[in-house]
Amino acid sequence: MAWGCGGTKYGFEKPSFHYFPFDRPAILRQWVRFVKQTRKDWKGPKKYSALCSLHFTVDSYPAKYKILESLGEKITRRELLKDAVPTIHVHRKAASLHEKPEFADSEWSSPLCPAPKKPRRAFLKREAQRVI
Repeated sequence: MAWGCGGTKYGFEKPSFHYFPFDRPAILRQWVRFVKQTRKDWKGPKKYSALCSLHFTVDSYPAKYKILESLGEKITRRELLKDAVPTIHVHRKAASLHEKPEFADSEWSSPLCPAPKKPRRAFLKREAQRVI
């Protein structure tokens, strides 16, 4: 995986995970080059290596997802276009899960990068008691 991959540890909604395209060698080389930009010692993808949806732009997905989301549908699993290549490196400097990560190539408002979850009320109540 790319450095910073795995949106669930940053408090996002469940991201889609996409396996490396071993059936398309030209695209596979671009995926490998993308990962090696941040992981120089990476040996290459294994059978089940994957990247999460945070590394892909909205244009990497079919237009049907934009239409369904505009109609209020909740998309649980997205499939990439056949020629999609990851382009977004996610850099994490924030110490808290509730802080926004810094993105090298994208805006925070991207539909693929939803806002972090708010802390649950029970957590906030315990924190208030702990502080008092």
